[in-house]
Amino acid sequence: MVGRLSCQFKNECPSYSGWCEGPKQDFSKCVEFLVSAYNRLKNEQPKIAFECDRRDCDRCNNLDCDHTVNIRHAKNFELVGDIFVEV
Repeated sequence: MVGRLSCQFKNECPSYSGWCEGPKQDFSKCVEFLVSAYNRLKNEQPKIAFECDRRDCDRCNNLDCDHTVNIRHAKNFELVGDIFVEV
């Protein structure tokens, strides 16, 4: 989780700018930043990956790509009326 925080929020991270390497280190800024970033991540909706029907994008020709977040190209779902149903 911490690695994800430092990558996703690096432009906001007080330590990324190098301030914490100086003589006046105040790590309380790090704690506030990490708690705030963690709370934002915790409240995000997770992405769901589906097994792909291999027609979603240009990467579908790549053998390493077999999932999509686009349910319209999910291999095991079909649209019935206005609802996606697992088949």
